[in-house]
Amino acid sequence: MMLILSNNKCLVVQMSLYEDLVAAWVPAKHEWLRKRPLGEELVNRLGNQRMFSYCACMSIPMTIFYSVLISFTISFCTEIDSFVFYSLADDLLFLHFGTSNEVLDHLSGVGSDLVGRRHLCSIPATTASDITASAIILSSKIAPGVSVGEDSLIYDSSISGGIHIGSLCIVVGVNISLDDDYICVEDSMKFMLPDRHCLWEVPLVGRSERVLVYCGLHDNPKSSLSGVGTFCGKPWKKVLHDLGIQETDLWGSSGTDAKCLWNSKIFPILPYAQMLKVSMWLMGLVKQKTENMLSLWRSAQRISLEELHRSIDFSTMCIGSSHHQADLAAGIAKACVTYGMLGRNLSQLCAEILQKEGSGVKICKDLLAMCPKVQEQNTNILPKSRACQVQVDLLRACNDEKTACELEHKVWDAVADETASAVRYGFKGACFYQHFSLLILIHLTWLKSLVFISYFQKVYRYLVLLLLKCLKTCIELHMLLF
Repeated sequence: MMLILSNNKCLVVQMSLYEDLVAAWVPAKHEWLRKRPLGEELVNRLGNQRMFSYCACMSIPMTIFYSVLISFTISFCTEIDSFVFYSLADDLLFLHFGTSNEVLDHLSGVGSDLVGRRHLCSIPATTASDITASAIILSSKIAPGVSVGEDSLIYDSSISGGIHIGSLCIVVGVNISLDDDYICVEDSMKFMLPDRHCLWEVPLVGRSERVLVYCGLHDNPKSSLSGVGTFCGKPWKKVLHDLGIQETDLWGSSGTDAKCLWNSKIFPILPYAQMLKVSMWLMGLVKQKTENMLSLWRSAQRISLEELHRSIDFSTMCIGSSHHQADLAAGIAKACVTYGMLGRNLSQLCAEILQKEGSGVKICKDLLAMCPKVQEQNTNILPKSRACQVQVDLLRACNDEKTACELEHKVWDAVADETASAVRYGFKGACFYQHFSLLILIHLTWLKSLVFISYFQKVYRYLVLLLLKCLKTCIELHMLLF
């Protein structure tokens, strides 16, 4: 790695992007990392971040290629019965993200029933799209008219209507929008990603364009042309023969042993609509107009994976990802306040929304202004404790800590009143059971959502949880005996 210092001097350091970044998240490796180039900086910036997740029994995979590591968050969490205990990654000795294929095997293998398949996403109704139950959609917006195959993973993407994604595919950071310029009368084919393929989109330093990158799930970028090297699942010689591409188009005059996917100048930098069409041609999905596609591909500036790693605009990538997730969280939070019973974790959603530094606080203030109306409309069914807690979460998101602390006392008072009220009134039989079970369920959901609270409040929370569980068991025994 070469660094240009402020005094225009050049500093060359040796470091492994994958190994050093991972070590920053593994406390047991901090002593080793501090002795490495930039190690102290990595430990200070990344090592103090505590890893947690609000997705039960799930880890967010980091795949495709190691440069995207910075933009993701590793998370661990174990769910036991109706409680969720957040486990911190402080005792890790080693952290391996796995290859794309290993990630998909993990998500669809043993224990796949424990993996959350939808999180922070906007997806259409089942009658407006064809998204399989086994597909994993994370931090993504899917439009109506999209098809997603079995066991595919879509992360941090926006997919417009008319897109077909096959089975066992991985799509990361992609923003596909098909407009009228893309689909014309004589060429009605829409974008398709075949089975067992990877697709991702990368911003480049100093350029407004983003480049689409794709390959087969099992392609090894370092396997040579003369060996077992493949592109999009097909041997290189077949790819070159079918598309009419010459070796010199991809590798110039490089020796045979050095020719592989890693250093092949195969990915064109074009306007987005043209880039989509060329990508389908390179993947072998376009059988007609080969000469036109070949001419367009040859005339375009092209980039290899090797060059791509040195040209990624990490700042743009991370900011874009944060804003995308903030927009999704804002939509979910607004729907929760407008149509729902405030059952979602508004505190966590606000943390996502606040990633938009310019408008995040304003969005939270707009949500806070809607709360009195929601409470007024649902007085008979919405517990006061839940309504107050939502306002506390939103006040904190709006940086009004003083008012939030004052209102927080009302939350605990309301919990005590509601619990005592349910026990005090003499409901009989099934009516009592249904009423109190509903109250317990609401309180369990609310208490589990309290993450950022003091140690004393945590102890109190678990005592209340234990009490509610015991009361629920007593009611069930009462129903069986009487």
